[in-house]
Amino acid sequence: MSRAFRTIFLAMSLLLSAAATVAWAQQDLKTQINALASAKLPDIPAIVQALAAAGDPSVVPVLEALGEGDLYFRKSDKSVFLTKPAGANLSLIDPLSEEVVGEEPKGALTKIRVNNNLRRAIRSALGGLTLLSPDRNVRLQAADAVLKSPSAENLGLLEAAIAKETDAVVKTRMETARSVSVLGSDLGADEKKAAIETIRDKIGGRDAIGILMAAAGKADPAVKPDIDAAIASIQGNLALWDTLQNIWYGMSLGSVLLLAAIGLAITFGVMGIINMAHGEMVMLGAYSTFVVQDVIRDNYPGLFDVSLAIALPVAFLVTGAVGLIIERGVIRFLYGRPLETLLATWGISLILQQLVRTIFGPTNQEVGNPSWMAGSFPLGGMTITWNRLWIVVFSLSVFFALLMLMKRSAYGLQMRAVTQNRRMASSMGIRTPWVDALTFALGSGIAGIAGVALSQIDNVSPNLGQSYIIDSFMVVVFGGVGNLWGTLVGALSLGVLNKFLEPTVGASRQDPGAGSHHPLHPEAAAWSLRTQGKGDRSMITGFLLRALDQRIVIAIAVILAIGLLVPASNLLLPVDSAFRIPTYVMSLFGKYLTYALLALTLDLVWGYCGILSLGHAAFFALGGYAMGMYLMRQIGPRGVYGDPVLPDFMVFLNWKELPWFWHGFDMFWFAMLMVIAAPGILAFIFGWFAFRSRVNGVYLSIITQAMTYALLLAFFRNDMGFGGNNGLTDFKDILGYSVQSDGTRATLFFMSALMLALCLLLSSAIVRSKYGKVLIGVRDAESRTRFLGYRVENIKLFTFVVSAMMAGIAGALFVPQVGIINPGEFEPGNSIEVVIWTAVGGRGTLIGPIIGAVLVNAGKTFFTGAFPEFWLFALGGLFVLVTLFLPKGIVGTVTQYFATRKSYQKAADDEKARDAALAAGAEAAE
Repeated sequence: MSRAFRTIFLAMSLLLSAAATVAWAQQDLKTQINALASAKLPDIPAIVQALAAAGDPSVVPVLEALGEGDLYFRKSDKSVFLTKPAGANLSLIDPLSEEVVGEEPKGALTKIRVNNNLRRAIRSALGGLTLLSPDRNVRLQAADAVLKSPSAENLGLLEAAIAKETDAVVKTRMETARSVSVLGSDLGADEKKAAIETIRDKIGGRDAIGILMAAAGKADPAVKPDIDAAIASIQGNLALWDTLQNIWYGMSLGSVLLLAAIGLAITFGVMGIINMAHGEMVMLGAYSTFVVQDVIRDNYPGLFDVSLAIALPVAFLVTGAVGLIIERGVIRFLYGRPLETLLATWGISLILQQLVRTIFGPTNQEVGNPSWMAGSFPLGGMTITWNRLWIVVFSLSVFFALLMLMKRSAYGLQMRAVTQNRRMASSMGIRTPWVDALTFALGSGIAGIAGVALSQIDNVSPNLGQSYIIDSFMVVVFGGVGNLWGTLVGALSLGVLNKFLEPTVGASRQDPGAGSHHPLHPEAAAWSLRTQGKGDRSMITGFLLRALDQRIVIAIAVILAIGLLVPASNLLLPVDSAFRIPTYVMSLFGKYLTYALLALTLDLVWGYCGILSLGHAAFFALGGYAMGMYLMRQIGPRGVYGDPVLPDFMVFLNWKELPWFWHGFDMFWFAMLMVIAAPGILAFIFGWFAFRSRVNGVYLSIITQAMTYALLLAFFRNDMGFGGNNGLTDFKDILGYSVQSDGTRATLFFMSALMLALCLLLSSAIVRSKYGKVLIGVRDAESRTRFLGYRVENIKLFTFVVSAMMAGIAGALFVPQVGIINPGEFEPGNSIEVVIWTAVGGRGTLIGPIIGAVLVNAGKTFFTGAFPEFWLFALGGLFVLVTLFLPKGIVGTVTQYFATRKSYQKAADDEKARDAALAAGAEAAE
């Protein structure tokens, strides 16, 4: 009995002792927690470490609440509590038992302050406390928390956790966290070297470099070489993976270019058709995808993941049908005239863009990604997005399907037969017109399914196609016209090259060496213009007098009369006079005159030298920027920011000093020199390489358009120093006179008319001289002209440079009358508009382009004011109609009409003379 009693007494003593121990431990923890109320902020991390060292998981809610800024203490007794809202008060929760122990007004409690250093200490402590949790995810999160906030105090807990851990992934993460903590501990060099190897091998990447570089500042000399070697090794791996990532980005970009260009490779490479509406076929394919998805969202939402599979045949049929209509309605009349197809299809592209804006609106449309195209996955040190991967696969699938169609099918055989020898194919019974139509429809259909893919990575808007048309032409030309394998290689090569050049070229500024060459070839200029007037007239006088035929004299007289009468009516007549031309109308007409001068410069190279430049807007814009820089320098302290030297946009962008290429533009003579020199130098450099490489025809046109587009992208950049997207504006005065005054406006109008008359005189002198005869020979028979011993490259270069300089003058006169110059003037579409002005008026006539520019722009002013939504329809229709029905333009058609009448009249007169002679002979015989 006594023995049993002793056993029970001993057990109860042990239980009471354990309870007392627990109570004492709880009381000790409670004391430490309450110490947070009185501790200063820098001392709190030590208390947090002490709480974590106890290893009691009950302190986890306390530390979490502290880290989130939700831990309070009562002002009356400095007791710490967790809280939760209870109406106007806060419920008090015991921090260890988590039981509600009371309620206090908010004013009776104070929040314990935290900062970022304290939060890092809390994260580290929480990580250590939860390393032994039975939940795998909790342990993994704890290891990550220690990894982000390493601390030598956690080494013991980490080692204990690693010893007990059975999950391989969690154990590896814990070992990595331990290695990071070892670097900040007092352990020996051998332990730290092993930790460095673990960090290098297990973490790697930029995170590892950050950890090692942070440790390098406090590292022992014995460990420092290992840290440096590890950093170098990681950087080498990163460079390798960055290169592979760039190659992948380039391939994905190349696949996009391949999709956009593969249809063009048929219409341009196989058929010889320059389809500037190809981008709109891509756009129509993207909108087809939008319509399909919209129908599925509203009616069959469960089919959304297969919406692209449904959209592919829809887009192919829609764009193929549109292409068939375009070929039958327009293209079939223009075979063998590639430059004319360029103009006609550009007009069609404008019509299609405006049609889509009218139906769907001008804003972007939402096209969703199916679930199987969303997200990404890691591959080594790279990140692969699913949508790009599927587009690469899709592009290659389309390419090989088209290749099989071209090489293995009867239709492909017929297509190649018609391409190589149309007459022979027709004699063999092949219906060549329908082969042409179906081939063009096929290229358009492929562009449509390209739009389906592009809708997954780009904005679906009316301008979608224009983003890819220039790149697509470059891919086809670079890969080899008519070669599908070349298109594949060209697309992938340009895509990869673009990604590697992007960091360097995209961030570069202007070439400091530009402008080091004289823009004229002295021998060619001296030989070409060597002419002597009659009597004692000088060479220059005779040269200019030869330009003065009747039509040119009349045109110059009319231009000068307008240049005098319009300003006179504005300045001299009363404001209420019916014959007074308002200032805004005079400025509008002045803009028309600068456009007329620009069209004249294009006619000089296109109408008389056969160079269809789609980049003359670049020369116009460069002259405009040179004038704009002078006008900006004249603002001085009158700008918004009041800086006497820096223009407002530079102050806004935190430029500290004026860029070197802005110096000198405070002087009018220097600015005027640059108005001529900047476009002249660009034309000389471009022409030097292009003409000596014997780039001609369509290819030269495409390259000039690419040049303009490159300048557009460059001038959009803020770091170029030209105002970025906003350009240059807010001009005050020119040569001390306000640009807004009527007198200045009248003077600018007169100068525009005067320069147009002088440039017309100069152009007429050039084309009517001996040099002009050779120039026309280059246009009509370049190979024969070269065979006769003329240096065709020099002739082209001289004409191209002179034309560019005159275009720069037009831009300089344009800017003060309009009041702004921005990168939009480089738009390739502007250059093509100049082409249509010239074509409407009549290329090769000099006077025709002047008339065409004025008429088209007057029509634009009318339509955009009265019917703005129909302007692009009207302009696009004008492109098509002029190309089809007025290939010689207004002046050219009229001239041809009178020439034909004159020849008929001469033939009739000759016939009458013969009849009279025969009658007279008969009478004499009788």
